[in-house]
Amino acid sequence: GIKEKVSVSLSFFVCLCFEILLLMEPAWLQSTFESFCAFGDRGAAPLLDNAKFAKFARDTKIIGAPVTGTDVDLVFAKVKGKGERKINYAQFKEALVLLSAKKFGSAPDAYSKLLALVERSNAPASTGTVAESGGILDKLTDTSLYTGAHKERFDGSGQGRGLAGRDSVAKGGGVVSRAGAGGVSDLSQITRSNLKKGPTSLSGATKAAASPGSVTSGVASLRVTEEAKAEETSEPAAPRPARSPARSPARSTEETDQSGGSEASSLDSVFASFCSFGDRSNSTLMDNAKFVKLARDCRLLDSKLTQTDVDLIFSKVKPKTERKIEYHHFLEGLKQMSAKKYPSKTPDEALRAVTALVLQNGAPSATGTSKTSATGIFSKLTDSSQYTGAHKERFDSNGQGRGLAGRESVGKGGGGGHTGYHGGNVSDLSQITRSNLRK
Repeated sequence: GIKEKVSVSLSFFVCLCFEILLLMEPAWLQSTFESFCAFGDRGAAPLLDNAKFAKFARDTKIIGAPVTGTDVDLVFAKVKGKGERKINYAQFKEALVLLSAKKFGSAPDAYSKLLALVERSNAPASTGTVAESGGILDKLTDTSLYTGAHKERFDGSGQGRGLAGRDSVAKGGGVVSRAGAGGVSDLSQITRSNLKKGPTSLSGATKAAASPGSVTSGVASLRVTEEAKAEETSEPAAPRPARSPARSPARSTEETDQSGGSEASSLDSVFASFCSFGDRSNSTLMDNAKFVKLARDCRLLDSKLTQTDVDLIFSKVKPKTERKIEYHHFLEGLKQMSAKKYPSKTPDEALRAVTALVLQNGAPSATGTSKTSATGIFSKLTDSSQYTGAHKERFDSNGQGRGLAGRESVGKGGGGGHTGYHGGNVSDLSQITRSNLRK
């Protein structure tokens, strides 16, 4: 009974201490809570989620031996309501009490020490991108580097002089070293000397008070005059040389020896013929399908060099992100195919053997529609030996047409060589038709 009374008394004492600690809150604590709630979302309600609570513990240096980020997450999960994802201000204060016990143990002033940490950094820290110093922006905004009229618009401390800085040059009061005591009559007075190209002084008529319209017309006439002089003094442009047609990359001496020296049977001509197969405008680029066709038409494929091997070789020799290869990539592909096809031979012997097969073929084969069947209906219709009657008379024994003679032989009833016809006019079709057609 005594133990139960002691435990109840201790529980009551802990609750009383907790209530006292909550009553000891400083005035700034709620504003700190609200500032972390509004971080990243100024219109948010005064509720703190787990991420912002972890940021609060991190920015206020609460996280650190012996408190870890996991401890902060566990405290948040303990004080938040069931099924809720955010905590209010009262739950926030309860979390601070738990964190103070975790951070400073059972010290009497643990809560006060925690509040001291929070007070030192009572606002969320923003770690955004910092502009690079010494970059182009600094150079463009450094007024100490300005010259001429731009420099006169700022004072020594870099502050703008306002209207006074804008008027100093416009009135020609002598602020610029080349400006006279009066108004500016020539742009050369307020421009850099290295921009002067030849005489820039204006005529006496121009130096007089001129209207904006007259100045504009004078500049236009000066431009037209200069263009006319340039056309008179310039020599006629030499005709541009005609562009040579596109050619495949130059081959080395070794490649020329391998090709046998014949242009018709050289490797580059074979390469160009396969490139232009199906696209006559292309003779310098070969895609994967045509590379495989070359290997198939040149009888390079076998049990050692399969179509899959050819596809993999094409992927190795082609440039990255490209879908076609050029002539020098094609040569590298032949080397790799020769090593795959003839592994027992030396690299030079294998390459010569593959090159010989490629040159032996010379051009892509067209596998189009097969030849007409010799026993089909077309052959029967065009076989003149099977013709009878008037149609037979139009062809000789070799199947050649007899022309007009063949057309007239039956029409005149002259015999025409029919076994069932005995001369005279044809009075019945049975005289010049086959006997087996009679019913």
